[in-house]
Amino acid sequence: MMNLNKITNHLLVLGCCFAISCNSNSQEKLMQTSIKNIDSSSNDKLIDSIYIDLNNDNKIDRVKIIENLNSSRVVIVEINSDNGFKIISSNNEIIGCSSCGYQSGDPFVDLDKKTNGFILYLENSQVTFFYESDSIYLKEVDLLKTNQTENGIEESHEKYSFKDFGKLNLSELKAGFEFELKNNECISTNPEIKLPFTSDYLKKYTKPYQLADCIDGNIKDFYCGEDKLRYISLLSVDSLNIILVPMDCGDFNLFQLLVLKNNRLISNLEVDGKWYEIGEEDNYKVTKFTLNKDSKLNVVIEQYQNNKLSSSNSQNYLINAQGLILKE
Repeated sequence: MMNLNKITNHLLVLGCCFAISCNSNSQEKLMQTSIKNIDSSSNDKLIDSIYIDLNNDNKIDRVKIIENLNSSRVVIVEINSDNGFKIISSNNEIIGCSSCGYQSGDPFVDLDKKTNGFILYLENSQVTFFYESDSIYLKEVDLLKTNQTENGIEESHEKYSFKDFGKLNLSELKAGFEFELKNNECISTNPEIKLPFTSDYLKKYTKPYQLADCIDGNIKDFYCGEDKLRYISLLSVDSLNIILVPMDCGDFNLFQLLVLKNNRLISNLEVDGKWYEIGEEDNYKVTKFTLNKDSKLNVVIEQYQNNKLSSSNSQNYLINAQGLILKE
């Protein structure tokens, strides 16, 4: 009889555990189904999401990254209320688009949980936010800085907290805000430069190069063996700087056009110079350019055979507000 009672008790315990497990799994599945239904009701593409109790009410809230029809990445924070998820904060500028990063890469890396908040990982920064009174505020910014040395690329970090920048709401942050925290004017404008600026004008330009050593990202490739970046400032629009950089450390005198946003390299293009295979001096390529004040760029590539022009190709580009050089 005692053995039968023990067996009966074990079965009762197992039954209760199974019921609790099933109930928990059912609630989780129900929540996941509800989340899927919310996402599927929109034409936006879900990039990433996390589920966390932001306001300590024992309800699972949600932070998600979506890509809208304009290809912009949007951070959305939703509180789980009695009537479903309610948006309390959003931002469509701090990530940009899927090709707004360095060399047209994706600036978004990851999204992770933090106590009463979340961490947004971008290509050159780690940004932490926290919840307070139905709002989301910036808590900490960790900027990644890289430096090319003889032993490879060295990484260092600059950290800023709300004690440095005050109380900033997620919804009010603008693109490149993390680099503006440094309040660092790196690239100087050149009042002597008049647009349109052309390759013909470049040949006549005799002023010393401007110098800079405060640009973030992998910019050392354009130092050409010098201690600082040499450049000619062509155009500054809002947080964009368009500069011309000499690449004369090899066999040829070439020029790269660099587009910087908040002191960070976004895109570049070879726009001027003569190039040929060693020993084939009579067969060469000549690149010329024109930059207009409306951020429109024209690049002409001429091919010569036996010192005679064999072909000429002209390509128009537009430098957009994100700093990307786009073909027209």
